[in-house]
Amino acid sequence: MKNLFFKKVKKYILLKEVFSICKNPQNTNPNKKILGVNNLLDAGDSEITFFNNLNYEKQAQKCRAYACIVSSKTEKYLNKNVIPIISSNPLIDFY
Repeated sequence: MKNLFFKKVKKYILLKEVFSICKNPQNTNPNKKILGVNNLLDAGDSEITFFNNLNYEKQAQKCRAYACIVSSKTEKYLNKNVIPIISSNPLIDFY
């Protein structure tokens, strides 16, 4: 089933566009193409997601997204293979 919650406006964005609102992680390719947005469990290696609520800790540990917008408090619960993008307010910055 197609997820209609996220409306795709562009074919892709560059990761550096996300860095304009969030902290840039070290050793990250700013020119990486992000092809979509998805939830924690369904996001793949060319997508971005966000993690803001500890009720979703188990999903965050299983996440396979390329990057995830997180707070400094939730970063430690994220799958170590996912690039954390630190935000003071992940929910607001995600939208």
